Amino acid sequence: MDKKNRLKDKLMVSAIQMNSGSNLKDNMEQVKHLVGGLDRVPDILVLPEVFNYRSFGNHEDPYSESLNGPSVQFLKALAIEKKMHIIGGSITETTRGNKAYNTTVVINDTGEIMGTYRKMHLFDVTLDNTQILESNRFKAGPQPLIVSIFGWKIGFSICYDLRFPELFRYYFKESVDIVVVPSSFTYETGKKHWHILNQARAIENQCYIVAPNQCGIGANTTKTYGHSMIIEPSGKILAEADDASIMSITHECDKEKIIQLRQHFPTKSHQRIELN
Repeated sequence: MDKKNRLKDKLMVSAIQMNSGSNLKDNMEQVKHLVGGLDRVPDILVLPEVFNYRSFGNHEDPYSESLNGPSVQFLKALAIEKKMHIIGGSITETTRGNKAYNTTVVINDTGEIMGTYRKMHLFDVTLDNTQILESNRFKAGPQPLIVSIFGWKIGFSICYDLRFPELFRYYFKESVDIVVVPSSFTYETGKKHWHILNQARAIENQCYIVAPNQCGIGANTTKTYGHSMIIEPSGKILAEADDASIMSITHECDKEKIIQLRQHFPTKSHQRIELN
């Protein structure tokens, strides 16, 4: 069988929880250190949002990179070295004009870019009388992304996208097996909503959720929540990080669990199409 068409019934997935800052080299060292500490090389490694560079300002830092920049080159080299696929959390991708995209880059185990997803929903909110305005720096991405890895259909979201069920219903309609949610989710909103939202998205869409989060201080000097998670389609949390540690979590996802659940609870066939 052609290498690109390999199929696997079980998929080993690792998610990395980071405390990224504004030093690109230090952030890459975090990734290398955590990958080096894994008991075994996973099929897919998933990094958090802005894994490569996270400033403390209100999304006004001018730093960005192209898809040929040092961060993607680093991920390509790591994927080749470890012979694993990498879902690169997100980077701030340079575009024309003074705004950027918040972009996930998907890299296969031979170092090729398989796809890019650009965050569709921007986090413009007020928390405790403090405004956080992603639109100061970013523009919204145009469309969802589905990539097939080892026969598993994987859908993409980034952080604030988690609050928009219509994106996940799009993936449900397309029978996606896993949705990744790389995040830099704030501590206060995380305490209230992180577990509930991730588990609900797994349950209602009958898919695995892989949600690597940042910990430590993020944008607008706001504390982030940690608690990176891997969740099975029933909503059960299979692996979870704590709120403050730079660490990895790993679990083997089983395609049969998805098949069995969808057979026993055929919710797709029960949908009222007129409501979509």
